[in-house]
Amino acid sequence: MPLDKQRKSLSTKEKQLITNIKHARLDSDLTQEELSYQISKNSNYIGMMESYRRGISLKTLFKIATVLDIKTQQLFENI
Repeated sequence: MPLDKQRKSLSTKEKQLITNIKHARLDSDLTQEELSYQISKNSNYIGMMESYRRGISLKTLFKIATVLDIKTQQLFENI
């Protein structure tokens, strides 16, 4: 079975978190590639996350919040 078929889909709350990250990234005028670079991920990492094809770890969430210069709890608004 392909790896993609084995993974469960993201929950509504996980998708909202990712949407909040995307909005914060856009507010910071960063491209997906720029943010990926700043958190030491490969260049398509953020694109895959923003299209809900991958989840996000807490470690990466904290890195993103640091780069975007926002409090982590702000990313959990509306969840």
